[in-house]
Amino acid sequence: MKTVGLITEYNPFHKGHEYHIHEAKRRTGADLAVVIMSGNYVQRGIPAFLDKYSRTEIALKHGADLVIELPLIFAVGSAEIFAQGAVSLLDRIGITDFLCFGAEETDTEKLLKTAQILAFEPPEFQHALKEYLKKGLSFPAARAKALCVLGYFDRDFTEDSICQPNNILAVEYLKTLIRRNSSMIPCSIPRIHSGYHDSSFENRFFSASALRSVKNTDALLSALKEIDLIYEKQFHISCPVQTQDFDTILGQRLLSACASSLAIFSDISHDIENAIRKNLSCYTGFHDFAMLLKNKSLTYTRICRCLLHIMLDIHTDTVQNALMQNLPEYIRILGFTQKGSELLSHIRSDVVLLTRTAGYQKVLTNPADRKIFELNLHADELYRMAVMSKFKQNFPNEFTQKLIVL
Repeated sequence: MKTVGLITEYNPFHKGHEYHIHEAKRRTGADLAVVIMSGNYVQRGIPAFLDKYSRTEIALKHGADLVIELPLIFAVGSAEIFAQGAVSLLDRIGITDFLCFGAEETDTEKLLKTAQILAFEPPEFQHALKEYLKKGLSFPAARAKALCVLGYFDRDFTEDSICQPNNILAVEYLKTLIRRNSSMIPCSIPRIHSGYHDSSFENRFFSASALRSVKNTDALLSALKEIDLIYEKQFHISCPVQTQDFDTILGQRLLSACASSLAIFSDISHDIENAIRKNLSCYTGFHDFAMLLKNKSLTYTRICRCLLHIMLDIHTDTVQNALMQNLPEYIRILGFTQKGSELLSHIRSDVVLLTRTAGYQKVLTNPADRKIFELNLHADELYRMAVMSKFKQNFPNEFTQKLIVL
C-alpha cells in the first residue's frame, strides 16, 4: 500500500485542491493521501477563512484519507519554518512514500538544483545574499537575485520564477528532504488554469485568493456552493473569517506586548519592533496596521506573520527549539476516512497519536510538547471567541469537538 503526503492549508478548499489530491495519487500510484494541514491560522499570517474541522471534512470528502494538523508554531512561520515543520512531521511518522506539492515550475530538477544550493549555502552565495539584503531587497528577492547573478541557472529560470509563491515553498520542501536524507520521493504538480494570486472567476479552478477577495456575499456563496455544500451550511455561522474579526484582540495584545521587548516574538527584527512602536498610536485594525508598516524590504505577508506571532504569543526560542529537537513528538489527528484509519496502526510507535484534547497533560509527557500544544489550544480559543462574537452562534471548543470520521 503506497501513501502520498500533501502539505496544505485549504484556505479555502477549492476545485484545484481536489485536482491536486487526485492527481497526486494518480502520478505516484498511491492508494492513500495523508494531508498535513494548517489549523485555524495560516502561513500568510491571517486567520483561516473556515475552521480547521470543517476544512478537514471537505478534504476527506474530496480525496484525502487522513488529515493531521500542522502545529501552530510552524503553520504561521516563514516559508522555511512552515516547510521544515511540515516535512519533518511527515517524515517522522514513517508512513509516507511520496511528497507531492504544487509548483509553478514544471521541471522538478530545476527546483531540486535550487534546493541543493540553498540546503548548504556556499560562502559566495551567503556573501551575495547579504549584499542584496543591505540594498533593501526583501529576503525572497535578495535570495533570487543572488542565485541568478552567481550563474546557478540558465536564462529560462529567472528571478521571477524563483519568487513564485509555490516555487518558494517547493524549494523549501526539497531543502528539508535533502537535509533529513528522507526516503520520501518528491513529485511536483503544476498549477492549472489559475495562478496563486489570480482573482479571476473565468474558470472552475479559481484560486483561494480569488475566493477570499470576493466582497459580494451572494457571489461568494455561489462559488463556494459549487465546491462543497458544507460552505453553504457554515456560511454566516462560522465563515467567512477575516483579519478584521481580530482587530480588537490584536490591538489589546500589541498594547500589552509593547510594555516590554518585542524581540522575544518569532520573526520580529529590530526594524519591525521600532516600526510597531512608532506607529502603534495610529492602530485602527489588523489589515490597516500591516499596510502602514509595509515597505520595500518588508512584505505585507511578513508583517502579518509578525503581528500574528505577537497576538498568539509565539516566541523565537519555542520555534527554534522545536525545529532543532525534531519536535513535537505527537501528531494531532483531525480526521480520517474508513480507509485512512488503516494508516494509524502503521505510524511509528514512538509518535504519540493525539485524537482528543481531554487528558492531554497525561498523554504528552514531554513539557516541550505540552507547551506547543497549549499554544495551539490558546490560539484556537481566540479563534472560537472571534467567530462566536462575529456570527452570534455557539461554536465547539477543542474539548467538545469530535474527530471528523467519514
